[in-house]
Amino acid sequence: LACDEPEGFMTFRLGLFGLDKLYNVDGTVARLSRVLDTVLG
Repeated sequence: LACDEPEGFMTFRLGLFGLDKLYNVDGTVARLSRVLDTVLG
């Protein structure tokens, strides 16, 4: 979705609010941690 955003503007969505994530907090945090470690180095 782009609403009057400048050329080259980039963003990403972090979907945190699924029921599966709420019921398995430890697993969600572990997956998020692995992804952030990969992305941020």
